[in-house]
Amino acid sequence: MDTASDDHQLFDVTPRPSLPERILALAADYTRHADLLADHRLTSPAKADQLTAPRRSAERLVRLSRDLLHEVTATFPRHNTAPRDAAARLRQLTHLSELAAAQLDGLQRTLEATGSPTTRSTAITAARGLTRLAAEDLAVCAYTVAGELRLRGIADHSGQALPLTATENDALAAIARGHVALTDPQRVPHVDARTPMAIEIVRTLTAQGLIEAVPIPREYDWRDQARLHVTESGRAHLVGLASLPAPTALPPARPLAAKPATAPAAGTAAPRR
Repeated sequence: MDTASDDHQLFDVTPRPSLPERILALAADYTRHADLLADHRLTSPAKADQLTAPRRSAERLVRLSRDLLHEVTATFPRHNTAPRDAAARLRQLTHLSELAAAQLDGLQRTLEATGSPTTRSTAITAARGLTRLAAEDLAVCAYTVAGELRLRGIADHSGQALPLTATENDALAAIARGHVALTDPQRVPHVDARTPMAIEIVRTLTAQGLIEAVPIPREYDWRDQARLHVTESGRAHLVGLASLPAPTALPPARPLAAKPATAPAAGTAAPRR
């Protein structure tokens, strides 16, 4: 028995991603969830079990958001403005995610009880709208946390930043916010109908292993799409960029709402645990 080899495998554990990297990973999860809810087949579900995957996805996001909120609040002093704002965004998102999960749970319970399809359900629209800006807010949180970790001498991730161009950094930031999808057959990237992005940039970042394309449900029958997501290496770079003394090309912060939005009354129910 090769005990030396066994011992090496036993203790050769991949380091856990940093807190800001995990926040960026959650941003990607919210983008995947939004794409799942955009499936046109959900606007008139014929069976209750069609809502099982979206509901479970929403409930998972609630748990992950709450866990990261607790970690952020435990890491930084509460009286400091930047960490406090990051925690406020996570707290709002956790609350909105709970409301979204309740919408989906209520709709599924209704279908299970009545057995009749719901046409163009407002619950689907409400659930998607409640977390529509989740990826944007989480990106801001991740960059804020990365900068604060360096300022407080807790962790410096600036060494992870790669020598990319400003255009490439801007593209990565847009992708991290869930703004970029490739549409067949032209494979032309769309950046949330705002900023054009050259396909060459997409190919360059893909070749470097910083982004990947993930097929998404078709919002319309004639549109096949693939969402661009930042990979683990790409997230490490963005966090490194945010850890630099004077970070640039980071997405602007969305103003915090005075109070969280509320979901429509229809279809509400406590999320299943």
